[in-house]
Amino acid sequence: MYQITYFAISIVCLVLAAVCFKMNQPNRGAIDLSLAHASDDPLNVPERMMPYYDSAYLNKFILVADAQPTSFGKSALQLYIRPTLLWIDIGFAVFCAAFATFFWLGLLNVLPESLWVRRLMLFFITMSLLYGVADVAEDLWLVRLFTRGGEVSKSEGYIACALTETKLATISLSVAGGLLFEILQVTFPRQRT
Repeated sequence: MYQITYFAISIVCLVLAAVCFKMNQPNRGAIDLSLAHASDDPLNVPERMMPYYDSAYLNKFILVADAQPTSFGKSALQLYIRPTLLWIDIGFAVFCAAFATFFWLGLLNVLPESLWVRRLMLFFITMSLLYGVADVAEDLWLVRLFTRGGEVSKSEGYIACALTETKLATISLSVAGGLLFEILQVTFPRQRT
């Protein structure tokens, strides 16, 4: 009985995560196009600056993205803040994490009793939950840095990067969340508008 409920909730969350992902693609495409024309050294949104970004990059990003117009009539920074991070990306993070969590909970109740299987499923569930927390925290932290005015300090930049790295590690280690993200990237490719 529980496994059916877990899988049903998981499917609903999968659909909602896909809706959020698809809704954000035009925004992200417009931001990418705007930043590509920003200077001789095109910028990326901080989330895609791997393996590392710092306060200097964030300060440069804020300055350049705020001056770059998009096809939506907002600057790249304004469009990135709202609606991209607030609230569509947060919605995606919540629904993707819930999808992965409920998927693994359902599987945990279906698979035969085994200490190792149980531990593995609990690990995936934990990573799924941690991914959701890290992604939402990253979005809120970046929005805070982008909207408060003033320079981003070294420690603030470090926190932002650590949240991004945690988000990427945990979505990958959740397995289901990482696969969903990869499938959605192929299904709904970013279009530069």
